[in-house]
Amino acid sequence: MNSEELYRSIDERDRAKIAANDVAIDALAMNPRSDGRLGISLILPVRLDGETYERLVHRLAGIEPGQYYYPEADLHTTIFDFLSARRLSWPWLAKPVRQPEHSRSATGGSSAGGLLV
Repeated sequence: MNSEELYRSIDERDRAKIAANDVAIDALAMNPRSDGRLGISLILPVRLDGETYERLVHRLAGIEPGQYYYPEADLHTTIFDFLSARRLSWPWLAKPVRQPEHSRSATGGSSAGGLLV
């Protein structure tokens, strides 16, 4: 199956599930402090002029006010997932690290936990 066929099948399957109200919320994602899943991805940070991004978000929020918009400092493009998010069976392998100041949101928090694996 090529990529186009794969994504088409995912789209068809998920549209049918949504139409049938056959959806579930990821309980771990709703409580990030208890979510021990980790993954490894290659990402490229996206840097925009802050004013340009704020104008864009403001316009989009006027169209879809309930949508979540990444803080500018967290913008990125995922290039490749090396390891999909899963629970580690080797807890000694993960070592918490502090995130650089530029990756924190405007509220002082962060949208993702910093773990060095």
